[in-house]
Amino acid sequence: MSSILDCIRDRVEKKFAEKITIDSIANNVGISSRHFKRRFKNATGDTSTSYLQSLRIEKAKPLIEMTSETFNEIT
Repeated sequence: MSSILDCIRDRVEKKFAEKITIDSIANNVGISSRHFKRRFKNATGDTSTSYLQSLRIEKAKPLIEMTSETFNEIT
């Protein structure tokens, strides 16, 4: 699972700003979304949804701090 997990993390980090669903990620790696969610939680200790939300927040922080863009423009 770790190579699949690495692939998933890489994909999510590259496409975090796009509308990504857990179902589409699971489908891309050829497993059911239920199996994906269970394996992701076991491997990382975090839910896949929480991981994606945290990543989006971390990527938005510098934009919020260093630009004149509004919050709505950033999100």
